[in-house]
Amino acid sequence: MESGGRVIALYHGETMDLIIRIYGPAGRLIAVEEQGFPNSIASLVVTPKQAEAPFNSNVRVSVAPNVTPGVYLWRLVVRDVVAGKSLGEEPIVLVVIPRGLSKSLSRSITKLVIIYRKYSIQVALWYTLRTFYPDGARFSTIWALYQLITGRRISKGTVGSTLKVMVQKGILEKRCNLYVPLDLDKYTIFSRIDLRRVRYAWQVSKPKPNEERNETRSNLYRQHFSLAELPAPISKAYMRAKEIAEKYGPLTGYTFCSIPCSAFGRLDTCCCGLAGGS
Repeated sequence: MESGGRVIALYHGETMDLIIRIYGPAGRLIAVEEQGFPNSIASLVVTPKQAEAPFNSNVRVSVAPNVTPGVYLWRLVVRDVVAGKSLGEEPIVLVVIPRGLSKSLSRSITKLVIIYRKYSIQVALWYTLRTFYPDGARFSTIWALYQLITGRRISKGTVGSTLKVMVQKGILEKRCNLYVPLDLDKYTIFSRIDLRRVRYAWQVSKPKPNEERNETRSNLYRQHFSLAELPAPISKAYMRAKEIAEKYGPLTGYTFCSIPCSAFGRLDTCCCGLAGGS
């Protein structure tokens, strides 16, 4: 199976066609199907959906107007209809770009999202501006970048507050109507950003009472974690703290573990989950 590309970058209301070439098995009835397509964000039309190989299938993706910018993953699957088995699949990344931003951002969006989730939106914005807008960007551009990276609708007030803090911390500099990223190394950046506000994979985001949760984000609420997800120092600290807790009690283990855990942004509760045992 061949396709025009795995990354589709589209603006709101825009349409793109992908041509899928099915070579064989020759004479067999082959179907082109989708898995996990974001129907609330865009529409998908496959023509034809099935035919005897070899043939070309046109896949048309149309993004709806006024949808949330972000990254959406799905797959095209080629299936032998008679045998009922999959012959291959193509992962597709749909990037909905806010108008006013360059589609070239789609080539780096995965890295930007990882930086945001691992460190913070401030680090992600600074890195994006240094990479794509070294001479500075207007508020409207940064607002669009903020929504693209987080995959959520963000108020202008929230963006304004974030930029104000970044200027105060010496991460950005405001020159006329532009926010210019300063030339700083990563150690300086981390020293100026409060990493205690960063949400890590092993931290639990508990809902407020009677709060309705978005089902698409329910996987963020995690009761357990794997040691493989933790940085090596934290993993070692956890294992040692667990031994101490079993021998001397959970409070002693918590006190031991809270020191390295605090360096990763969790001062009030031990990220290793020992606080609940007292």
